[in-house]
Amino acid sequence: PGDLTYELCSKYVDEIVTVSDDEIAAAILALIEQQKLIAEGAGAVAVAAVMFNKIPVKGKKVAIIGAASVEWFFSYISLMSVGAVTVPVDKELPADDMFYVLNNGDAKVLFYSKRFEKLFQERKAELPSVQYFIGFDREEDEGEFLSFKKLVQKGKELFESGDRSFLELETKDKKALKMLLYTSGTTGTAKGVMLSHHNLRSCVYYGQMIASTADVALSVLPY
Repeated sequence: PGDLTYELCSKYVDEIVTVSDDEIAAAILALIEQQKLIAEGAGAVAVAAVMFNKIPVKGKKVAIIGAASVEWFFSYISLMSVGAVTVPVDKELPADDMFYVLNNGDAKVLFYSKRFEKLFQERKAELPSVQYFIGFDREEDEGEFLSFKKLVQKGKELFESGDRSFLELETKDKKALKMLLYTSGTTGTAKGVMLSHHNLRSCVYYGQMIASTADVALSVLPY
């Protein structure tokens, strides 16, 4: 049995994180107070890992899909700031093409708007790499489907308690991958374009040479 478990973990598990007994206890309490759920220790381990920042974001691919909104922009800027690889997805893509992009891009976390709630709930099994679905419009957490509002509130509480661990996630490598931007796929299968921190800074730098912040610009894809 031990050999089989090791073989399966080696094949399918990306990484292993550990949580303490106190952190598990805090997660159990949070589930009781906030979700009215009673969970044994094993059932609260994943919640504890998220609550106490045991799941690293740096270098992870995080997808965002939805109409232009404050929440979309908030997520985009935050992810770009903490070292994650952002994968913006065209909200007008057919569902099958959208799922191809998410799987091909190996997205671990997905931010999405209310329009896609039912789709991801019904077809989440087709997105095996996605560990957390964070809904901009969700009020409550439900398994791997999390509330954006609650996530922001948790970050605020950590900040007010003196947690500055997010500062360690700042990108310092100019060549580091920062965005995976997929083509529209009009001439075939969509392909991911890898953009580094330097590429994105260059876009801003040279863009300022031909336009000012007072100009009006139209952005269609992938937002």
